[in-house]
Amino acid sequence: MIDDFGTGYCSLAYLQTLPVDCLKIDKAFIDALGHDAASSGVAPHIIHMAQALQLKVIAEGIEHEAQAAFLSSEGVKFGQGWLFAHALSAVQFIELITRGRRLTNRRLDDEA
Repeated sequence: MIDDFGTGYCSLAYLQTLPVDCLKIDKAFIDALGHDAASSGVAPHIIHMAQALQLKVIAEGIEHEAQAAFLSSEGVKFGQGWLFAHALSAVQFIELITRGRRLTNRRLDDEA
């Protein structure tokens, strides 16, 4: 997996030289979705490029339903971010996955 694709030392060259099966789109590109920022069109291009290369796509930093809906409509099946849960301890994570519960409109830390 290439993490934070499109930033820092992460470049297209890695796609040619490393055995990559997954790209994680950097949060900065997810934040730009739906805004008039110059980078607002980057995430869709990364998604389409990854799909053309038959790579899985993970979206990082999903915080709003609109972002999740857009990413889903573009075929992104994996995502992480505060929309789903805050950072979890190992115990909280194990409890979450053992219950098999999906957090839809509430974060884990919203529970009493």
